[in-house]
Parts: sequence; C-alpha cells; structure tokens
Amino acid sequence: MKKNAITVILVIFTLIFFGCRSTPKVYAPPKSSPVKYKIVYIEFEYSPEYLITVFDKRDIIDDLTKRINDLGFLVTIKPERADMTLKINIDALILPDRNARLKDRTTFGLAEGEAMMKYTAAFTDNKTFKDITETTETYKTSEFFPSKDELKEKFFSEMKDNILKFMSQYKGF
Repeated sequence: MKKNAITVILVIFTLIFFGCRSTPKVYAPPKSSPVKYKIVYIEFEYSPEYLITVFDKRDIIDDLTKRINDLGFLVTIKPERADMTLKINIDALILPDRNARLKDRTTFGLAEGEAMMKYTAAFTDNKTFKDITETTETYKTSEFFPSKDELKEKFFSEMKDNILKFMSQYKGF
C-alpha cells in the first residue's frame, strides 16, 4: 500500500510539472493606479480693473496655501516642481458704487447696492498640460453700506471655501 501511495504521488507531481510547463504564457499588465497629485502650484490672475490689488492676490495665495496643505497637498512656489496647477481667474467683480457702475449693474441684472463676483478655478496637469477639471461660481450679495474691502473679503472667503470643498470632493485628487 505504501508503494502505491508513493507511485500515485509521483504521478501527480509529474502531471503538475508537465501541466505547468505546457500552459501558454499570458501577459498580465501591471496594476495601473489613477494619477495622484501631491504638489500644487497656485496661479491667481487678478485685474486692477476689478479693484483687486497685489496685496489681495498675496493674501488669497497665502490663505489657500495653508488650507491646501491641511488637505494633504504640498504647495510650491515654482511651477516646474508641481504635479498640478490651480489657476484662479476672477471673471467679474462688480462692487456697489452710487453712479459709476450703474450701466454695468444693469447688464448683469444687479439692483442698486448689490455686488457680484464670478470666478473660474481650473486645475491643469503640469506634465501633460491637460485640463483635469474646472469649477465656476457666481456670488451675489446685498448689504447696507458695506465697504469695498468687506465685500471683497466676503467674496474671496466664499471662493476659497468653494475651491477647497471642490478639491476635497473630486475623486481625481
């Protein structure tokens, strides 16, 4: 009986050996994972026409840098080191003046005393220069006798909150 068991085991090993050798070679591609962006460069285009100053630009970039770092990204000041560029563009910023911008207000449907800001935030892959995604938002507000700086601060904080919310919810990041 012992002799039969050894013979059966040898036959099974021989069949396994020849069976493994005779299988065709199958190409299995390596596991592919989606691109993960880790280093971000922030580019903020401002226009003095919209009463946005260099100090506004610096404050926005500094605040976004701190908050994006908290999301787990590294923000760089050199675009060639980044995986992704966040390009923010203020498309329209209309602050309430008594008579100077009345014509502009009527074209956008703003009432007296209302203010509006529209921005676009575009994310671009730095290696391929391909657009990853984009978000656009329009804010309107009506307050009694606010200063221009208070309105800009309110609009800019809403813009930063929206960009960070968008980044945290977008699966590609």
